[in-house]
Amino acid sequence: TPSVVINNVAGGMTFAGGLLGFLTKKSKASLMAGSTLGGLLLLSAWLQQQQQQQTTMKRRFGRWLGAVVSGMLTYTMGKKFLASGKVMPAGMVACLGGAALVANALEIVLAVLKNSRNSNNNKDD
Repeated sequence: TPSVVINNVAGGMTFAGGLLGFLTKKSKASLMAGSTLGGLLLLSAWLQQQQQQQTTMKRRFGRWLGAVVSGMLTYTMGKKFLASGKVMPAGMVACLGGAALVANALEIVLAVLKNSRNSNNNKDD
């Protein structure tokens, strides 16, 4: 699904960016935020990839986790971009987070619509 791909990309780039910020500028905040948010996005992608019937809750949680984390990333880095005007890294990360937010939100909406359609079909039987 698109949200799995974008969460993997955004998570990996956020994680790498946090590490790079620490290595180049000794920014512990970059390391902490990048590794935490990047790791959570990678976790959300992994949860969404689960294919067994018993893992429906894991996929649902993965979608919501991806939406919340990407929303936080978009808000914080978007705010930083507006204050500084610097495209790198704040603007790029805000755009990547925004794309992940849209993809995750779309997956949530589609899953809700699919579930409501399935429950309506079962009532007709």
